[in-house]
Amino acid sequence: MCVQPSTPRPRHHRLRMASSIVPHHHAVELRVPRVDNPSVMARKRKRGLAEPDEIASSRRMRLVEIERLRMEADRMAQHRLWAKASAVYLQAIGLSGSWAERTLMASIHFNLVVCLIRQGKFEEAIPHAEEATKQEPSFTNAHFALGYALCLAGRDIAVAMRSFRMMMQLNPQVRIRLPSDGQLFGPKGRPTLAPSDVLTIFTRPVLPSELPPDWVCRESRSQPGNVFFENIVARKTSWNYPQAQPQTQELARTVAPGSYVASAPRFPQRQKTAKFLLQREKVYS
Repeated sequence: MCVQPSTPRPRHHRLRMASSIVPHHHAVELRVPRVDNPSVMARKRKRGLAEPDEIASSRRMRLVEIERLRMEADRMAQHRLWAKASAVYLQAIGLSGSWAERTLMASIHFNLVVCLIRQGKFEEAIPHAEEATKQEPSFTNAHFALGYALCLAGRDIAVAMRSFRMMMQLNPQVRIRLPSDGQLFGPKGRPTLAPSDVLTIFTRPVLPSELPPDWVCRESRSQPGNVFFENIVARKTSWNYPQAQPQTQELARTVAPGSYVASAPRFPQRQKTAKFLLQREKVYS
């Protein structure tokens, strides 16, 4: 026997009606759907509108802190302070979320991988290398770092070779030497990259001053560590630092009260030639 599951019933309010309203001489009990208080719903909507602004402000502050920690860790890594740089990179990663810039987080994870590999912590480097390739799939250095860490950690060589093949697909103009057996991998006749050529710290340049309005700084996907600038209003990008545009000041026209001032036409009017005026005279004559 098949029994259909019971569906939840909506909540109702009970309403008793007097006997004078119905033809019978007994009170009738009706069920009407429950209606929430409008004032309570308005307060909920008001709180819901305020929350996104607070969240956006909090995220902007966290992004600024992530940028500051990243620059501090980059300076430590350039001085070969691998352990201290790793700790600062982890602090920056802890402040991030799904809302953070993907290329920025990919380069931070990659720089952390370089620090961990320099310390011989290959197992710890693997998840961060995987996250770097996930955040930015076209990051060739991240794919090499993942395969490099997998090989030196003693993992399955077939899994590491997938990362090396992905790197070759993204950059077929080079060859690499496998860390497992030292064999060359890649097209013949291409220059061979050493691990020191790939496992380098990507630093983000320091901006000379605050950007003009509507301009934001973004990290290049094809060249992590390099930045470009985007105007979020005009939807245009530039590799060069944007210059502030001079604001045009319009002359204010003073008009006497009650006077009429003809406004400029919305579309440019065609200039009336002598031939057009002559044809018009013939029509009306």
